[in-house]
Amino acid sequence: MLTPMQTPESSRLNHLDMLRGLAALGVVLYHCLTAANRYQWPIADFEKAFQQFFIAYLNLGKIGVVVFFIVSGLVIPASLLRSKKQPLKKFLVGRIARLYPAYWVSIIGAVGALTLIGSQPIVWPDIFTNFTMLQQFIGVPNLLSVYWTLQIEIIFYLLCVGLYLCNMLKNTQLISAIVILNLLGALVGAIIRDQLELKLPIALPLGLACMFLGILLRQAYLENNPTSKKHLIWLMGVWVICMPFIAWFAYRTPNEFGETGLGYLLSYFVGLAAVWGVVACPRYYGKVLAWLGEISYSVYLLHGIMISLLTWYWVPSSLLAFGFVTVLFTVFVSAVVFYAVEKPCIAYGRYIMQKEKK
Repeated sequence: MLTPMQTPESSRLNHLDMLRGLAALGVVLYHCLTAANRYQWPIADFEKAFQQFFIAYLNLGKIGVVVFFIVSGLVIPASLLRSKKQPLKKFLVGRIARLYPAYWVSIIGAVGALTLIGSQPIVWPDIFTNFTMLQQFIGVPNLLSVYWTLQIEIIFYLLCVGLYLCNMLKNTQLISAIVILNLLGALVGAIIRDQLELKLPIALPLGLACMFLGILLRQAYLENNPTSKKHLIWLMGVWVICMPFIAWFAYRTPNEFGETGLGYLLSYFVGLAAVWGVVACPRYYGKVLAWLGEISYSVYLLHGIMISLLTWYWVPSSLLAFGFVTVLFTVFVSAVVFYAVEKPCIAYGRYIMQKEKK
């Protein structure tokens, strides 16, 4: 069912939830495709072609992550700027209440799945370090592969707090410069990665570039800032020039997942175009997808566990059937976690801050 837009602000934010819902589905389906590739399931030829296309050329997981990053830029700094009293404390409490409870549930679920399946040994010091969400900063591996984006989110939060303290978080020129610097950093990193065969984290500067671009998108279309609109136009020129070179040098040789430079390039452009188009020209939003956007964080955290549990006892002959069952299973479990853990903790965080006002 489609619902006509109401106010411009509420409509666009509903559209952002819809985008997050689609992004979450994309990430889930991408990992279903890679699971079929990893375990060499006896799937049909047309499904193999489907699988190859959506890994090598239009990477659903990469598109989903790009959307998540840009949407973070659209909404996170605004929550910091909106608060008049104790903004930093509100921001910290809000982020902890939003991120950590569902994250801890995913760790417990992952440990349970590892214990059940017995696919790899459990290293308890690493598990406990993962509870901090800071494991990658000290060289401890992520328990679940999807955690890598959370460390980029934390870096973004710290940068936003620093800019806020310097009264520069609304400075369009500075935000634009940060986008360019991160794109150039990604380009230099990609060249070094290609020439010296060093696995430099190209996703870090590109993720930050997407997030700060999200800030400009909010300024341009949700706050109707004409200067930001002009900056976005020429920044897209820089993006169009830099991204093909970044993709070429970083993924000239397909990686172990079958990702290619062309797929990397297309995925970033599709993700950016999707968010930009929805923010600039909102028309309708789907209630089901908007709801899926609400629970998308739990979907993102938990879907890998669901895939591991399903592949433990099921060798599917149909990729479509496996994807359908995985999505249903993941959405159900994620909804339970959202309503039982995530939503109450967010509400409790707000209650703490309201109580302090009194």
